[in-house]
Amino acid sequence: MTKTFRNNIFLWLAIIVVLIWSLFPIFITIFTSLKMRDIAFKIPPLWIFRPVFSNYKSVFTQTEFGKYFVNSIIVTSSTTIISITLGCIAAYSFARFKFFGKNFLLLAFLCTRMFPPIILAIPMFLLGRYLNLVDTRTLLICAHTALNLPFVIWMMHEFFRMIPKELDEAAMVDGCTRVQGFFRVILPLTGPGLVATAIFCVLLSWNDFIFSLMLTGSRAKTLSVAITMFTTIEGVEWGNICAAASITMIPVLAFSIVTRNYLVRGMTLGAVKN
Repeated sequence: MTKTFRNNIFLWLAIIVVLIWSLFPIFITIFTSLKMRDIAFKIPPLWIFRPVFSNYKSVFTQTEFGKYFVNSIIVTSSTTIISITLGCIAAYSFARFKFFGKNFLLLAFLCTRMFPPIILAIPMFLLGRYLNLVDTRTLLICAHTALNLPFVIWMMHEFFRMIPKELDEAAMVDGCTRVQGFFRVILPLTGPGLVATAIFCVLLSWNDFIFSLMLTGSRAKTLSVAITMFTTIEGVEWGNICAAASITMIPVLAFSIVTRNYLVRGMTLGAVKN
């Protein structure tokens, strides 16, 4: 047995262990969602049983799960679009222009990500109550954008720095304004970074619990909060919770699969003007 073959074996064993460790909670969630309530609590758990879909039916019939699903889609997509748009413009400005206090502002944006969300949720709630926006998707989008924007700026700032400034100059020599050069030349070159940043924005917004819990009620409630509705005084309905969690994972999983090919950062390296 050669050394290379042994190394490959150890590598594949390590990959298998990591996959099992990572995917086992997801497997258990889907597994439990297909169990009847009387066998979902059995210890030791039953591994062989007749799967049923009554928990998925209950999720939609006992609650307004469809409305909460739409709320999550609207809030997440709006937050991602606004955060990416504003964040890219700000990141490009930080990467290309010199102005007083630039480093301080970058550090200030970074510091905002160090605060626990609960600290920001309280003033957000007070501001929303003053503006009569509590329990609206608008307030939740603003809160998520405030949470995501510093992350977008720092991520995209590094991608813009990787692109040679000569490309900006070449675009303006060819007749583009600074804004046209940004949208037609520079921004397309950051495609992999843009998609990677968008994925993180989607995950941060879709999985948010604190803001969704404190800033919404019955109208703008999202899926992350709706799942807790199955914890009642009569007990925890694990089958329904797992069914709701399984449905909640589908959009993010599909989005990640579709955009996985764009997560390579090397497309901006070595860019030259033809």
